[in-house]
Amino acid sequence: MYQGATQSQQYAGRSDIEDWINIGYVAYDVDSKGCSDTLEYAMDDWAISGVATALGKASDAAMFFNRSKNYVNMWNTREKYMCPKTKAGKWECPRLKTDIWDPRYVEGDANHWRWFVPHDPAGLVQVRRSLER
Repeated sequence: MYQGATQSQQYAGRSDIEDWINIGYVAYDVDSKGCSDTLEYAMDDWAISGVATALGKASDAAMFFNRSKNYVNMWNTREKYMCPKTKAGKWECPRLKTDIWDPRYVEGDANHWRWFVPHDPAGLVQVRRSLER
């Protein structure tokens, strides 16, 4: 799990892991499904944090737990949706939030992915409130 979540691997692990680690999200101009990947990686890191905790690996647990909060990097305050973002920080939000064929999202649309923070629903509510002020 550690290797797959920290190193680029051919045919396994996470694509564009370098952006995830360095800028806290998978950039849209590097990977068109970067928003979905970012939200999935956040949940995955939360799960890995739990395993690391169970194994007594406190520093790994803390690192993965902190990375699980990277979902906030996809929250677009103006649009009130999780939106793709380029490496330079430019938002690429869709106009139609219910287009299930929008290539910016995987197996869903902006409306579906808006809520994909199953590991931290209270944090999502808090982020939405704090960023909207």
